[in-house]
Amino acid sequence: MEGLGQKCLVNLKTMKMKQLLPRTALLVALSMLIGTSAHALTATQAKAVRKAVTSVPVPEMGSKAVELILQAEKQDREMVAVTAVRAIVFRYKASAPSVVATVAKAAPDVAAAVAAAASELSRAEAPQIVAAATGAAPGQTASINDAVTHTISTFSAVSAVNTRGAADGSGPSSGGITHDTNPINSDDGGRGDGEFPTFKPNKPTAPHPKDYSKPRS
Repeated sequence: MEGLGQKCLVNLKTMKMKQLLPRTALLVALSMLIGTSAHALTATQAKAVRKAVTSVPVPEMGSKAVELILQAEKQDREMVAVTAVRAIVFRYKASAPSVVATVAKAAPDVAAAVAAAASELSRAEAPQIVAAATGAAPGQTASINDAVTHTISTFSAVSAVNTRGAADGSGPSSGGITHDTNPINSDDGGRGDGEFPTFKPNKPTAPHPKDYSKPRS
């Protein structure tokens, strides 16, 4: 009985610790935000925000992000909001519209920023994200549309450049294909004197496959 009692006590302590972890992460994140720079969060502060919002069940992540945003200094609210939303959407892209709606409704001043951040990570959900953000913060409709449109167009332009490579884009985008009987190297290309050989290539000999299923001789 004594052993069973000790085991139950250990299990109870473990359960209490698991319940306290999300709350502890939130308190750490809030303490990290005291004295935050007006321009950006430090790596430690950003890590604390990400840990706080992802330490709770998915349906509660939007509310947890709102807690952090409302507790942050006014000049830091947007950066905290973007960091929190990015952390959530990066893990759970399908949650982007609902998370953005929750944040935008509680803090309309950051609606455009979080909608753009979420759309960048979940571009397939961009129309739903815009609808969710504008529905939650109708007074920010113009800024939300502008921010998301700018983000998507910028990302598309960068992707197009990366796909094409570093070629000069000032030339024509299309042209005809021509055939030339001369090698590119007119000095020693082709058969070695700048010309293609006039005779046909030798036919390949019959292959002699080896049977590797038997021991080698």
